[in-house]
Amino acid sequence: MQKLMGELVQRPIIKSYIEESPESEDEDKRNAYFNHNKQFLILTVAGKPIYTRYGEEGGVSAVCASLAAIIPKLNNFYDDQKHHSSLNEIRYIKSKSMITVILVNQNLVYIGLTKSGHSYTFIQRQLNALHTQVYLCLLIS
Repeated sequence: MQKLMGELVQRPIIKSYIEESPESEDEDKRNAYFNHNKQFLILTVAGKPIYTRYGEEGGVSAVCASLAAIIPKLNNFYDDQKHHSSLNEIRYIKSKSMITVILVNQNLVYIGLTKSGHSYTFIQRQLNALHTQVYLCLLIS
């Protein structure tokens, strides 16, 4: 506790998610990573992780590498099935309990995963906002 102007004030509790990882040896930390309702990842088209909402970038490297390999394969399959148009890209994958939204912008891949029932357009807008934040950070520095 801190003393602020004669009164005792409790410090805010800040939860650290750094130890959570899909590659963790501890099953509780691995399950905690997958139990979040919403997760955002930014990776390069080569599969190197840049940002993760929970955990740390090194802990999701295998997941990012797998996603970077799967997304172009799905796009190639989808292009073969449709009229060979470059506009045919995988935008989202939906299952009963989760929606995965994919936004490829230049050399970065933004992925949003949610179990909270949000729509594709809602998550896509959040990914666009995330891209704008990354772009502005790079522009300023």
